[in-house]
Amino acid sequence: MSIASDHDVRLTHAISPMAASGQVHEMKTDNEMMTMRPVAGLPIPAGRRVELDEMGYHLMPVGLKRRLIVGERVPIELRFVDAKGAVQVVKIDAPVRELGAAKNHD
Repeated sequence: MSIASDHDVRLTHAISPMAASGQVHEMKTDNEMMTMRPVAGLPIPAGRRVELDEMGYHLMPVGLKRRLIVGERVPIELRFVDAKGAVQVVKIDAPVRELGAAKNHD
């Protein structure tokens, strides 16, 4: 997924009826070991595009209510917060893909 904004915001949540909760995660290499951890939010600088993918920042559904099927679309609410604390919700329908299948971002 590719995200852009015309003003500075922070992606703080990804909520879906398909999961108990959603987190923004970061995957990175520390001392030659891959680690993954939740982050409080992902900065989206004004005028810059931020890429989410399985090897960097990504959305992590927690407590899936059922197994997702490749090809189905999952409703997700992305919650963004700006410097003044204003919240903006963007609703998307994300396609379910096999891990490693999304080399070209939608």
